[in-house]
Amino acid sequence: MADLAETLADWMTYLLLEFMGDLQERSITQEILRWELLEGNELTDELAQVRDQLALDSLKFLKGKSEFPPDRDVPAISAVLIAGVVYLTLRAKIHDTFMGIDFSSPQGWQRIETALASIIQSTIQQQENS
Repeated sequence: MADLAETLADWMTYLLLEFMGDLQERSITQEILRWELLEGNELTDELAQVRDQLALDSLKFLKGKSEFPPDRDVPAISAVLIAGVVYLTLRAKIHDTFMGIDFSSPQGWQRIETALASIIQSTIQQQENS
């Protein structure tokens, strides 16, 4: 999809879906994230700082691709979407379903991918076309 990404919305969608896929494949990262939620300490603080810097670098990358719409808080939108992806990924290891979506099946995750793309496209794309 990266070779098809042209707009800010396309790039945001691409990066978020790549993040989701990577997180789903990295069980150790998932365990570290659970640990951070349960216990804050020097190590978890350092790991969170590294992750935050990667997220900030992603925002810089996006800004290099296209200016952010002035009436859209792209960092805040990204934070909410990333938090949702993290939550659903962590929760799926404990419970198979959430709001009727079956996370034990590829179709459930496909629904989430489609929803994320739709949210980004409807939030960001409108401004790019204006």
